[in-house]
Amino acid sequence: MKIAILGGTFNPPHIGHLSYINNPEVCAAEFDKIIVIPSGDPPHKTLPEGSPDAARRFEMAKITFEGTGADVSDIEISSPDKSYTADTIRRLMAYYPMARFTLLMGTDMSATFGHWYDSDWLRANTDIMAIDRSLIPVSSTMVREALSDRRGREWLSDKTYAYIIKNRLYNAKPEWDWLRRQMENFLTDNGKNTSKRVMRRIRHIYGTEKAAIALAKLHGVDVDDAGMAAILHDITKLKNYEQHLTILKSYGIMSIDVDGKRLLHAVSGAAVAKFEFGASDEVCNAIRWHTTGKANMSTLEKIVYLADLTEETRHFHDARRLRKLTSENLDKALKLALVTCIGKLRSAHKTVFRESLDALDFLNSQQ
Repeated sequence: MKIAILGGTFNPPHIGHLSYINNPEVCAAEFDKIIVIPSGDPPHKTLPEGSPDAARRFEMAKITFEGTGADVSDIEISSPDKSYTADTIRRLMAYYPMARFTLLMGTDMSATFGHWYDSDWLRANTDIMAIDRSLIPVSSTMVREALSDRRGREWLSDKTYAYIIKNRLYNAKPEWDWLRRQMENFLTDNGKNTSKRVMRRIRHIYGTEKAAIALAKLHGVDVDDAGMAAILHDITKLKNYEQHLTILKSYGIMSIDVDGKRLLHAVSGAAVAKFEFGASDEVCNAIRWHTTGKANMSTLEKIVYLADLTEETRHFHDARRLRKLTSENLDKALKLALVTCIGKLRSAHKTVFRESLDALDFLNSQQ
């Protein structure tokens, strides 16, 4: 039996690691099995501060190598000892006593092989296949540095990237095009529903993003936070009551304090932003309060509330005046917006939300 072993910290696993599996030499060798082994406590390097734990790296490896035919083993991460390759091979020999093992590694690593623990024993008992990865010049260090700058997605599998964003690993921030596409997929059910209602909602979201970014620049608020909150603020808007509850329960949110069904999308949208896209508390709060407002709103919350109401596809009495006012004075714009919305609800004999009244009372108390 011929078994290839690919080890590493996989911090994170990327397309360079995948290239080992797809390498012509590896394919030509016709291995009976390829085992990918994330290290637990690597003896040759100290993991950078903030690195995910071994369990997270193991999950990322499983996701990355899914569908390649390779097995991902926890033989090292489940061990309390340091992850010496020689010890791992000895353990594998007990599982596969008739196998011949080949270590897959980059040419750079093979050059230092003589310094490995028990390297003479490894030479005698395994084969070494050194692979030139120069055609895919990417490293885990490069990926980690790029992720915090909204880059690096092209070096990761789609599922691995989504896992990193969802779990807020490496201080990763989602790339804008990817985030917009996720929003559209969520609203259209991956393209299955492109009704006029859905497409109007997507146009509104893009209008809100444009308005929120412009206001953030004017009023000294983090543009990234404003953009992310705007893109995600209506992501669950088209869900029905039961779907909102299902979303919230999936995140362990069982108690929902909202005044009316019309507000559920703000609560479930904030939950999706947090648990699927790693949004900060500030961004989630802006999504949570974008429909009603509340007392003592942060500047970001005011901006998202006003951007949602005044984006370019909105047409109502005083819309032009309100747009102008948002550029001049957020509190005055917010007060006018609240008065307008409360007045419309009362004229239509609809419930006026307690949070909106609280927001207006707070603004009046500050004058």
